[in-house]
Amino acid sequence: MKRIAVDIGGTFTDIVYINDDTMQMVTDKVRSTPWEIGQAVIDVVKKIKIDMSGVALFIHGTTAGLNTVAQQKGARVGLITTRGFTDVLEMGRGDKKEVYNSMWKKPKPLVPRNLRLPVSERMSYLGEVLEALEKEEIKDVVRMLREDGVEAIAVCLLHAYANPDHERRIGEIIGEVWPEVSVSLSHRVARQIREYERMSTTVINAYVGKTVGGYLSRLGESLKDTGFAGQFLVLGPNGLIGLDAFKDSLLYTLASGTVGGAAGAAYLAGYCGVKDVVTMDVGGTSFDVSIIKDGQNLEIHKAEIMGYPMMMAGIEVRSIGAGGGSIARGG
Repeated sequence: MKRIAVDIGGTFTDIVYINDDTMQMVTDKVRSTPWEIGQAVIDVVKKIKIDMSGVALFIHGTTAGLNTVAQQKGARVGLITTRGFTDVLEMGRGDKKEVYNSMWKKPKPLVPRNLRLPVSERMSYLGEVLEALEKEEIKDVVRMLREDGVEAIAVCLLHAYANPDHERRIGEIIGEVWPEVSVSLSHRVARQIREYERMSTTVINAYVGKTVGGYLSRLGESLKDTGFAGQFLVLGPNGLIGLDAFKDSLLYTLASGTVGGAAGAAYLAGYCGVKDVVTMDVGGTSFDVSIIKDGQNLEIHKAEIMGYPMMMAGIEVRSIGAGGGSIARGG
């Protein structure tokens, strides 16, 4: 079987080609193309001059989502939420993560206050309808967000994890009023209790959608043009995921490239007989660390990216600072 793996970083895009029948392996790299992320993938595929029609598996890892959040270059997001809960993103848990650091500040919300709009509806924690939706009000809110130039809409209603009917209806109304806009519904992104974390996760999904969603779709089509007709899988936080699975959970790409490094380090450590390892991955944009304990990657059920909490299970990788390229450019 012929396989290809390509990883997009903030500075370089790397490729590994393996032919299991001939035991041939080819590696190479090109500069990443941040203005059109997927172009670097096509460039590096063409560089190694492989017949893509014979490739059965294409595995893709990317830090595009992580870099989008790190550089604050995501979509202009509008948030629709239950009346009285528009400040949840700003309030968070009300804690101070670095207790003894007087200079510490919470990360700036990814949705500004004027783009967080409330609607009159209410669900109980048991999923009972306490206040029904008003269709015309939803239409007005969507029109307001459209006039304000938002590029994606996140919807996170109180207790939608218990009963998502109101979120589904809002999604339908948005489709009627503005079918072109990208929509992230909290019950599809992270159907779990805890309003702040669920809202943050939904907003992040919408925030990275413009960068990640579009380029993955275009990349899939571009690969077909090279003759590739095999299986296209994307590296997620806890394994390989089909391209279609990313439509509702684009935030999985936040851990895509970095998880690949952590998983590879665990494999290498095991091969060398080392059980406990701290991994460090310095890319062009971010500096990522992970821990291997007793030969296994540590796993989490929630994550944090650049200070923003997410409900996402998988290998634990933490981005603790800027990468080498960022440091050099900043200097």
